[in-house]
Amino acid sequence: MMTESDAYFEGGYTLAGYKKTLEIISKKPWDDCAVPYVVKFRFALADTIDPNGGTAEIDEYKRLYEVHMAEVQP
Repeated sequence: MMTESDAYFEGGYTLAGYKKTLEIISKKPWDDCAVPYVVKFRFALADTIDPNGGTAEIDEYKRLYEVHMAEVQP
């Protein structure tokens, strides 16, 4: 039930490329009935607040997030 879009958001893969990569990693043939589990991470800017009042670190995380999101948009 995995779609091309799902595969793309897992790292820019095509569906065929994603399946091949998982076969290599797991050393097992692709199983259409298997359910791959995906863990998604997001930046939590509140966790990066500089207790001294600086914003350089937060600004860098925002920049990295924007770059990442620009790369994963189909």
